[in-house]
Amino acid sequence: MAAGAQTHAQTSAANPGLWRSLRSLAAKGGARALFAGVGPRTARSAGAYAILMASYDLMSRNLKALH
Repeated sequence: MAAGAQTHAQTSAANPGLWRSLRSLAAKGGARALFAGVGPRTARSAGAYAILMASYDLMSRNLKALH
């Protein structure tokens, strides 16, 4: 779910569903509203995945050294 649509769905009184939320959000805020918050969310996720990949690489090398 897009960041803007997720926030819109969480703040609405009744959850109308993904497609209805996307249409409503686009009608109220334009296409730009569908991507609100994508930059900060991507930056936060990039850091987490960098740590995950570095940890995996480190563990993989250490386990291969044991064999």
